[in-house]
Amino acid sequence: MQTRKATPKYSPEVRERAVRIVQEQRKEYPSLWAAVESIAPKIGCLAHTLLEWVRKYEVDHGLRDGVTSDERERIKVLERLMKHLGLTKPPPRNTGRFTDNSFHGTSTRWIYRRSLRTV
Repeated sequence: MQTRKATPKYSPEVRERAVRIVQEQRKEYPSLWAAVESIAPKIGCLAHTLLEWVRKYEVDHGLRDGVTSDERERIKVLERLMKHLGLTKPPPRNTGRFTDNSFHGTSTRWIYRRSLRTV
């Protein structure tokens, strides 16, 4: 059985330096992708990885539209809280009949069957 090769983890300093290099040398290339393809091997990462770092930097600094890292983290926290509180499912729709057995001590099945009768 073949094991997957572990992806290298790059420190925040390496990421910042790589993004800064791309930003500084971007004008020398015809496109962002050309700059990224040229710089990525020097950093030791894939071009697509470096492009993701650059795009994330641009979103976080308001140079590109999108959800910033802070907003994304806040959304994750709120989703975890909603899941903890049990609010992940939408509330049930009103079905037009009683759903508990507290209506005069009668069962839900009886109320439902009776509601189906024609008068």
